[in-house]
Amino acid sequence: MSEVSKLKIVAYKDTSSSQRLGEFVMQLNPVDISVVRTVEAPSDSSSSDGSSATSQTETFRPAKYTFKFTLDDTGAISLNLPNSSGVAESISTLESLTVIPNDETHQNPYVYLYWGNTFQDAYFGQVSALKYDYNFFSIS
Repeated sequence: MSEVSKLKIVAYKDTSSSQRLGEFVMQLNPVDISVVRTVEAPSDSSSSDGSSATSQTETFRPAKYTFKFTLDDTGAISLNLPNSSGVAESISTLESLTVIPNDETHQNPYVYLYWGNTFQDAYFGQVSALKYDYNFFSIS
């Protein structure tokens, strides 16, 4: 039986993928991933002469991916953390690859998701939110 691939977030300076900034490989894969694709209907606006004008084309919005994952450093699972120094350092690595602006471009990095064939038709995107909760518990 082959090993299941782990979700990998790869960060790039731009969408040409010429400058790779690093990668974050999940310790555990997400249980589910939500994908939302939307289309904005043609809108009414005013033309330069003040008359009503309607946009003839729909605007396709970028897809929005949402997922939750777990980082565990209790010893309950035998898989290594993305950063061997601990959970806080793993989160810091993820932040630097996804939401902390690049000094040159002043934008957060572009990311591409790799998980088997799941995202092969996806495009580069930027992380709009990163939320994390700490849960402490004892395994004894």
